[in-house]
Amino acid sequence: MVASLVLAASLASAADIPAWRPVTLYPRPALERLDSRFDLSPIRDGPRVTIVADRAEGIFDVVLEEGARRETLAVASVAPGNDPSERVLVAGEAGACVRIRLAGAGVPIEASLEGVGRGFDRDYAAASRAAEPAMRIFESAEQELLEDYLPGSWDAGGRFVELAAAGSRPPVVRIGAGRFFLSIARAPA
Repeated sequence: MVASLVLAASLASAADIPAWRPVTLYPRPALERLDSRFDLSPIRDGPRVTIVADRAEGIFDVVLEEGARRETLAVASVAPGNDPSERVLVAGEAGACVRIRLAGAGVPIEASLEGVGRGFDRDYAAASRAAEPAMRIFESAEQELLEDYLPGSWDAGGRFVELAAAGSRPPVVRIGAGRFFLSIARAPA
């Protein structure tokens, strides 16, 4: 992959790639709509950002998605931000600025993009839920739906169907005897 070659030339070694968990970030208004469960279209059709930091593969990318469109920007550099939980990434050929706020041991929970254009320059946040004793950060909106909202017995026109989580990477839901990949981005409009 071209992004991996650019990264190898930019960072000294795989040790320079942070050990961050992959988390997809969404515009805050889209998460508010997801939280109310009335309209999933902002998650399906809107922009999403995932920071991919895989030391074993030598990959450190910012992945931009909107609807079916996907673009990968190789991270050229990473520097400390204004506070201990902030990192500033420079990514892509145009040198886009990606400010990341981390929670705990390397979990991106917020991002702000500048210099990307095409509707991506905005603030993003992770799907999360307050849980005792700490905040629960989901890898994606699909994972939050899979773990918190779908499991249980559902009335399907007079007969009950059991839904259960069957896997989280990728998110898979078990409906009766079948297993189905859960993707808001690929859901029909």
